[in-house]
Amino acid sequence: MPRQSRSLRKLVKDVAAANGAAPPERPAASDAPTPALRVRLAVKVWAFGRLLANGELNSVLLFGSFLAYGVVDRIAVKKRGDNGPGPDAAVNVMGDVGAVVVGLGAYAAILLWLHPIAFGVAALPG
Repeated sequence: MPRQSRSLRKLVKDVAAANGAAPPERPAASDAPTPALRVRLAVKVWAFGRLLANGELNSVLLFGSFLAYGVVDRIAVKKRGDNGPGPDAAVNVMGDVGAVVVGLGAYAAILLWLHPIAFGVAALPG
């Protein structure tokens, strides 16, 4: 840490102590944003950005619904007080592996067999 920032921090603490104010405390670890909260925020920012860029009706309906979902979901999470899994929750890697396998299988099925049936055009030439 640079020396100037340490001395500035000390000056701020001294001035706060002279005025009778307690130094600011760091937020507790439970108050830190969870990954799920970050994803919800990212969806809202992405949808809002797309709404600003695209003004046609179909874009407003699609991205507006994503934005509304993000807002309603955040309100519901705050109302029920759900902060996600605790720090001592067990990590299940097999769930992630299963999701990747199912996703790749669905991608291959659409790419090789379902694309010509659903859209009338093969995704791969030949």
